[in-house]
Amino acid sequence: MLVPVAGVVLLAGCGDGGARENAVLAGRALPSRTVEVAGVSVEVSPRRLDSTGATFAVTFDTHEGALDLDPADGARLRVGGVAWTDARWRGDGPGGHHRSGELRFAPGGAVKGPIRLTISGLAHPVTVEWTG
Repeated sequence: MLVPVAGVVLLAGCGDGGARENAVLAGRALPSRTVEVAGVSVEVSPRRLDSTGATFAVTFDTHEGALDLDPADGARLRVGGVAWTDARWRGDGPGGHHRSGELRFAPGGAVKGPIRLTISGLAHPVTVEWTG
């Protein structure tokens, strides 16, 4: 179910269709989320979220222009209300219709509470959330 909220699109309850394992928190896997923003499909899959940091697999797909954003530049992660910093992108460079890679963050504290990842740089910010 897509829910637009003040220029932010959230997706609730979407399972991971891929064979890759997602991060596990409190004994359960954190599911992938897919968000549509102005003709761009963004899939976010948590891969690691622990005391050493966080890693999310991110895929951008569009047929309406080039994907020139810097995913790390506009990325913000909050875990339990605490900001995790030092976002880094390891993946496809700017341009084209399809990009994928990993968005990584330095640890910011305990891994408990709600998880909110926001990526700016598209027509509207992409925000995905998980309950921790």
